[in-house]
Amino acid sequence: MRTDRGLTDLAATLADGQAVDWAALEAELGSEAERALFRQLRVIADIAELHRSIPDEDGLDESALTATPAGDTEPEPEPSRGLATTPVGDAAAADEVDLGTWGPYRLLRALGPGTLGRVVRATDHLHRDVVIRFLPTPSAPEVAVAFLATGQALARVRHPNAVEVYGAEQHDDQTGLVMEFVDGRSLDQVVVTQGTFSAREAALVGWELCRAVAALHREGLAHGLLSPDNIVREAGGRLVLMDVWPQGVPIEALDLEAGTLPFLAPEVVSGDPPSGRSDIYGLGVVLFYLVSGAYPVRASSLGDLAGHYERGERTPLADLRPDLPDDFIRIVERACDPDPDRRYSTIAGVKEALSRTLGWDTWTRKQPVVTAAIADTPSSSTAPLALATPIPTAPPRPPTPYGLVAVAVAAIAIGGFVAWSLLPRITGLLRQSASLGVRGAGATTGTPAEVRLALGSATGADPALTPLVIEQLAQDLSSSPPFRVIAPVAVEPMLGQPAAAIMHAVDADVYVDVAVTRRGTGMQARLDVVRAGGQTQSIQEAMTGITPLREFTATLTQRVVTELAATEPGTRPTLRTELPLDNPEAMQAYTLGQARLGRGGRKEVEEAAESFRSATEAAPEFVLAYAKWAEALLSLYRHNALRADEALPLAQSVISKALSLDDRSAEAYAALGDLYAERHNLEQSERHFRRALSLNPSCEYARIRFAMLLAGRGRVEEAVEQVDQAQKLNQRSSLLRGYLGATLHYARRFDEAARTYETLLRLDSQYTAAHIGLCKAYTELRRSAEALAACQSVGAERAAEDPFVQSQLVKIHHDAGRPREAQQALTQLRLLYDARPTGDGAFWIALAYVSLGDTPHALEWLDKSIDANSSRLAYARVDSRLDPIRRDPRFIARMARIDKGTPVVDDPPARPPASR
Repeated sequence: MRTDRGLTDLAATLADGQAVDWAALEAELGSEAERALFRQLRVIADIAELHRSIPDEDGLDESALTATPAGDTEPEPEPSRGLATTPVGDAAAADEVDLGTWGPYRLLRALGPGTLGRVVRATDHLHRDVVIRFLPTPSAPEVAVAFLATGQALARVRHPNAVEVYGAEQHDDQTGLVMEFVDGRSLDQVVVTQGTFSAREAALVGWELCRAVAALHREGLAHGLLSPDNIVREAGGRLVLMDVWPQGVPIEALDLEAGTLPFLAPEVVSGDPPSGRSDIYGLGVVLFYLVSGAYPVRASSLGDLAGHYERGERTPLADLRPDLPDDFIRIVERACDPDPDRRYSTIAGVKEALSRTLGWDTWTRKQPVVTAAIADTPSSSTAPLALATPIPTAPPRPPTPYGLVAVAVAAIAIGGFVAWSLLPRITGLLRQSASLGVRGAGATTGTPAEVRLALGSATGADPALTPLVIEQLAQDLSSSPPFRVIAPVAVEPMLGQPAAAIMHAVDADVYVDVAVTRRGTGMQARLDVVRAGGQTQSIQEAMTGITPLREFTATLTQRVVTELAATEPGTRPTLRTELPLDNPEAMQAYTLGQARLGRGGRKEVEEAAESFRSATEAAPEFVLAYAKWAEALLSLYRHNALRADEALPLAQSVISKALSLDDRSAEAYAALGDLYAERHNLEQSERHFRRALSLNPSCEYARIRFAMLLAGRGRVEEAVEQVDQAQKLNQRSSLLRGYLGATLHYARRFDEAARTYETLLRLDSQYTAAHIGLCKAYTELRRSAEALAACQSVGAERAAEDPFVQSQLVKIHHDAGRPREAQQALTQLRLLYDARPTGDGAFWIALAYVSLGDTPHALEWLDKSIDANSSRLAYARVDSRLDPIRRDPRFIARMARIDKGTPVVDDPPARPPASR
């Protein structure tokens, strides 16, 4: 077994489902690399065996779902309420009834009431099955805000065992979360129809669920509703965790059925919000149920359940299943202990315990802690840093043999989704361990005075209130020149880890751990300011019910600034750009607009503009909403959804309003720079972008649009640097990855641009604008089949206007030697222009004629686009599609005409900020 061939044969044996003598084989392993990979294969084999042991039951008789297992004295279980599940087979399809439409979705069949609002199966415009969870109407504003916030957090979760949320949308005055449709049976149904699990089967299920729950916890979410009803086994074997308790919604607002009650932790029943510890309790009860078909505590109502908890009445697992291994019983009893302090402290602890009872010596074992030095601020003293994910060290060894790679590939076939999710770990074991460098405060980018600051929510903080306060603190602190504030969304996946690990992960000099809790009619805040090297200072502040929330957050900001010794006059932040935290309606609209704007597609930007407009109506002094509204309007102009005479004057008016309220709003100056760019007044545009970045170096909008201005002027390397600076403050931003792809494209680095867009779509399948980039990059690389598929996706996702697609099709077909198809696309392009003549439409026709080698017609249509002030002209200097005529004197003359620009828009008047 000391050869690559031995491990490859082992993988083949597992794929065939044959028995393996693991102990004998392990004794033959020669190197640590082989042993590590061997252990991964054993994990996958065990999980694959579990999936084989639970057969799919096509055509299942739905009446069987109410049967009670033999010998079980529990009451009949409630029907499954898993949000995205349906019984397997054709019966479900036969019951489909057209319930009308909701936005682009066709509603097919009600799946049940859900824990918060009704749940409906639907199809989208791609004929893809989805499930929509509707917010009840009417709902309190704070419930709506929590509903949307939870949906946005869930949309960031990427894990094969967690249901994928596609987004939060509003149509017809209804708000809904759109998520994947999972065709399968709940674990409750599996237990009812097939009986209870063995300890090993339950441990394997629990191990997979730990990974899914950990993914939620990394996004700052507690599941809150762990139960067999909410865990679905897909037809192919994948276990999927469904439903989530909307963060911040009280238990009284949820429609909880009796079958869900036993899985609620005592502290949740008492009124505390769900937490990581309560999820551990729910998981423990799930394991209890899988092996026994019963619960530690059974109740018919919340009051009944609370009474059982107060009296300490519960059934030990050993009384029901004395045949189970002692170590498994101990794991379950500790996980669902009524006392939170006696449970496992983290979900990783449960996973490690389950690994031991399964006999796996895997990566869940604790590894020696790797330490590194971090420079303190402002001195250079050092202190050890314990990393959240230790890297096991290994002696130098030869390059990885190709046979081991083959083993990893074979492993994928064994475990399906599970193996795929483990592949990064397996391939990581095949690479040489790398040393980990840690930056100190003195290594910040930019000037030596810069301080990279991150903010995150502390354990036990109010999950609805704390993120809002963090958002306001980030806004305030980012307007103080010494600070580079890392986007809170980039910090969220690390929440719950040690501060030093978070600081290392996001490359921060300072981490502020924020906990805000309600205190009667007021609130209490505790901020732990952690400097590199481990020095911590706590800040505590309280407010009464009569204290304005804005005054409270402003005080917190000033105390952080003072604590970090940033007290010179030029370093104090402006506190005028505020979020209306006490106006749920405005915050809901603003949050929804932010989420939509980040998707980048035309349809999403249209909806974002409407959301920001609604936010300004709800809060007329909401500066950021005005600035974002202007940003959306200018984006709609670039999408050709609005004409120049519609978008630009309205954007100018909105920017004027923002600057009249706050003449130091970086976002408003960024929008002004963007407006000048669309007017082709490049000098003024650059001046205002630089003004925005001087006011707020962390302003993402200023950096990405400034990058596009620089790219359009041929200063591509400067553009890439601007996007890189923005990415350092928000490593998780799909929007920034999209702009990086665009700048790489303008730099003629088409292969890199294509790989950037491909990676982006793997990480965020809902970022529709990436299809535009792929269509362009594949076209330039002459990968015609892939370019055609990407263009079709652009049209299907409504990511761009149809003329763009037809113009690309002209080039794709011409380059592929299909002249007839190219002429057909050109004819369609001309028809679209005749129906709606626009500057951008003329530009797309000009590009089509360039592709066909017809320069006279190309120049004629380029003139029309210049006359109509096409938004695409900003990039004519670097657009690769114009390269065939770039040296033509007639084209150079037209470029000079473009550079003169259209009449300059006046700066909005700088009026004193409105009194507050």
